[in-house]
Amino acid sequence: MALVAAFFFGATRFFLKLFPFFLLRLNLNKTSALVAIIPVIFYTFIAGLSVAAVRSTIMVLSFLLALLLDREKDLYDGLLVGQFHGWGKIDKKLAC
Repeated sequence: MALVAAFFFGATRFFLKLFPFFLLRLNLNKTSALVAIIPVIFYTFIAGLSVAAVRSTIMVLSFLLALLLDREKDLYDGLLVGQFHGWGKIDKKLAC
Protein backbone atom coordinates (compact mmCIF):
# COMPACT_ATOMS: atom_id res chain seq x y z
CA MET A 1 0.00 0.00 0.00
CA ALA A 2 2.80 2.37 0.82
CA LEU A 3 4.30 1.84 -2.63
CA VAL A 4 0.97 2.64 -4.30
CA ALA A 5 0.58 5.77 -2.18
CA ALA A 6 4.17 6.87 -2.81
CA PHE A 7 3.85 6.33 -6.56
CA PHE A 8 0.66 8.34 -6.93
CA PHE A 9 1.87 11.00 -4.49
CA GLY A 10 5.06 11.44 -6.52
CA ALA A 11 3.30 11.30 -9.88
CA THR A 12 0.82 13.97 -8.80
CA ARG A 13 3.63 16.19 -7.55
CA PHE A 14 5.48 15.73 -10.84
CA PHE A 15 2.47 16.60 -13.00
CA LEU A 16 1.49 19.58 -10.86
CA LYS A 17 5.02 20.97 -11.15
CA LEU A 18 4.64 20.99 -14.94
CA PHE A 19 1.80 23.53 -14.73
CA PRO A 20 2.63 26.76 -12.87
CA PHE A 21 -1.06 27.70 -12.95
CA PHE A 22 -1.85 24.89 -10.51
CA LEU A 23 1.22 25.53 -8.37
CA LEU A 24 0.01 29.03 -7.61
CA ARG A 25 -3.48 27.94 -6.62
CA LEU A 26 -3.07 24.53 -4.97
CA ASN A 27 -1.06 23.27 -2.04
CA LEU A 28 1.28 20.73 -3.59
CA ASN A 29 1.50 18.29 -0.66
CA LYS A 30 -2.18 18.36 0.26
CA THR A 31 -3.34 17.90 -3.33
CA SER A 32 -0.93 15.01 -3.84
CA ALA A 33 -2.08 13.34 -0.61
CA LEU A 34 -5.72 13.74 -1.57
CA VAL A 35 -5.12 12.22 -4.99
CA ALA A 36 -3.14 9.31 -3.48
CA ILE A 37 -6.06 8.28 -1.23
CA ILE A 38 -8.23 7.08 -4.12
CA PRO A 39 -5.79 4.54 -5.65
CA VAL A 40 -4.87 3.21 -2.20
CA ILE A 41 -8.51 2.39 -1.45
CA PHE A 42 -8.99 0.96 -4.94
CA TYR A 43 -5.91 -1.26 -4.58
CA THR A 44 -7.23 -2.55 -1.25
CA PHE A 45 -10.29 -3.90 -3.03
CA ILE A 46 -8.11 -5.41 -5.78
CA ALA A 47 -6.01 -7.13 -3.09
CA GLY A 48 -9.16 -8.85 -1.83
CA LEU A 49 -9.66 -6.96 1.44
CA SER A 50 -7.36 -9.32 3.30
CA VAL A 51 -6.52 -8.44 6.89
CA ALA A 52 -2.96 -7.41 6.04
CA ALA A 53 -4.11 -5.24 3.13
CA VAL A 54 -6.76 -3.47 5.19
CA ARG A 55 -4.32 -2.93 8.07
CA SER A 56 -1.70 -1.40 5.78
CA THR A 57 -4.39 0.73 4.13
CA ILE A 58 -5.44 2.08 7.51
CA MET A 59 -1.84 2.93 8.34
CA VAL A 60 -1.25 4.67 4.99
CA LEU A 61 -4.54 6.57 5.19
CA SER A 62 -3.75 7.74 8.72
CA PHE A 63 -0.43 9.10 7.45
CA LEU A 64 -2.06 10.83 4.46
CA LEU A 65 -4.82 12.23 6.68
CA ALA A 66 -2.19 13.66 9.02
CA LEU A 67 -0.61 15.31 6.01
CA LEU A 68 -3.96 16.74 4.92
CA LEU A 69 -4.75 18.10 8.39
CA ASP A 70 -1.28 19.61 8.92
CA ARG A 71 -0.63 17.29 11.83
CA GLU A 72 2.69 15.80 12.81
CA LYS A 73 3.40 12.78 10.65
CA ASP A 74 4.55 9.99 12.94
CA LEU A 75 5.19 6.41 11.91
CA TYR A 76 4.26 5.03 15.32
CA ASP A 77 0.82 6.66 15.23
CA GLY A 78 0.07 4.87 11.97
CA LEU A 79 1.19 1.57 13.46
CA LEU A 80 -0.99 2.14 16.51
CA VAL A 81 -4.08 2.88 14.43
CA GLY A 82 -3.46 -0.14 12.21
CA GLN A 83 -3.09 -2.39 15.22
CA PHE A 84 -6.73 -2.02 16.27
CA HIS A 85 -8.10 -3.48 13.04
CA GLY A 86 -9.44 -6.96 13.56
CA TRP A 87 -10.02 -6.88 17.32
CA GLY A 88 -13.70 -7.67 16.74
CA LYS A 89 -12.70 -10.82 14.89
CA ILE A 90 -10.44 -11.88 17.76
CA ASP A 91 -13.21 -11.38 20.32
CA LYS A 92 -15.60 -13.54 18.27
CA LYS A 93 -13.02 -16.33 18.05
CA LEU A 94 -12.34 -16.24 21.78
CA ALA A 95 -16.05 -16.35 22.63
CA CYS A 96 -16.49 -19.79 21.01
